[in-house]
Amino acid sequence: MTTHTVLLLALAAAAAAAPYGGTTQRCSTECPLAAAKLSFTPGKTYSYTYTGKSNVQLKGVDGGIVETQWEKQVLLTVLGPCDVAISFKGSKVDGKTGLPGSDKLERYPLVVAMTDGRVQRVCSHPDDDTWAINMKKGVVSALQISLPSLSISNSGLNFTETDVLGTCPTYYEVQAEGAKVLVKKEKNHRLCQEHYPTPDEINLPHLMGPLPIQESRSSCRQEIDSGIISSVVCEDKKVIRPSYGIYKYHLPHWSGRAGAQEPRYDYETAKKDPSLVPELEQTLRYLCEITTDGVEAHAAAQLSKAVHLMRLIP
Repeated sequence: MTTHTVLLLALAAAAAAAPYGGTTQRCSTECPLAAAKLSFTPGKTYSYTYTGKSNVQLKGVDGGIVETQWEKQVLLTVLGPCDVAISFKGSKVDGKTGLPGSDKLERYPLVVAMTDGRVQRVCSHPDDDTWAINMKKGVVSALQISLPSLSISNSGLNFTETDVLGTCPTYYEVQAEGAKVLVKKEKNHRLCQEHYPTPDEINLPHLMGPLPIQESRSSCRQEIDSGIISSVVCEDKKVIRPSYGIYKYHLPHWSGRAGAQEPRYDYETAKKDPSLVPELEQTLRYLCEITTDGVEAHAAAQLSKAVHLMRLIP
């Protein structure tokens, strides 16, 4: 089985007035002065179009490809020289709006302590859901540049970088094209510490066995124009070889916390919302109706929606 994800962040409009007032809590505990490689303006908001496509392919299975596309507007508000806020607007999945959880995703910003492109830590709202925080961490990871400078002398070097993937050795390449600088960074997830999922296997208890990962790596291509990140294209690829037989397994327990934290993936279970019960009941009734005389193609989407809602209901 192969999973392939492509993400694109493209600058749509720059230097708009900040949507947050001066009372927004900062996340940085220190702000060392250094030669700046980025030139974002404090007090301004930069709007990015965030699009992505993910497909899962089952090798040797006719029609065994599942594809999902999503689109959002990402607002990057520069609160100060060492703090930015990331927020989402206009979320769509497969062209549809108003999906479950989209209001929560867009409700709270994630404040990031960032020193000239390098992420120090992130600070979330105490009422924000873990899954929404993780999605914002993913955008922060795509924007992160751990290079000491944008000089081509840093091309071909490895830097340790902590982001939503974990703490990973990251290989950088740098090219200059006039006022633009092209930065490419690559990660082999097998070399990461505290990576999700683990480098060796994905534990799936309902299959009674692991799915060893043959390949797991990602790359991002960042374009910086006059000190402003104008676009980022990221690709993530995993090749998983199903295993057969009887295996011992365990259910890992993870915990997370709101407030200040590192930008790694947070494993905390999503917050429960009893108000979703009517929507779940409606979805289950509809699922029963469309499967009474047979199973149609769109029944899978309704079942997936029902399972998602069940995870959010106490």
